[in-house]
Amino acid sequence: MEGMKYTTRFATALIAVLALSLGLSIAEVSRASGGTEPTSWRTAPRYSAGIAPDPVELADTAIALVYVVPTYGWRGYLAVHSRIVLNRRSV
Repeated sequence: MEGMKYTTRFATALIAVLALSLGLSIAEVSRASGGTEPTSWRTAPRYSAGIAPDPVELADTAIALVYVVPTYGWRGYLAVHSRIVLNRRSV
């Protein structure tokens, strides 16, 4: 009888997670289609955001930058994309 309770709880939790995932997907699609944002990572702009310092202006300074942004779409609620940028000091 105890195993039956565990199986029922597991099935209920699995259904809840799948329903939440579906709900987030639907919400993201409806939000993205109503705004000016691209609807896919394939159509997202590739231009520079211009947030890094000018390496020519800071040639005598070592630069270490860490960027962290949410991933595209509903996955951004769960995951991030990180990038580390290093620039040596010019001698």
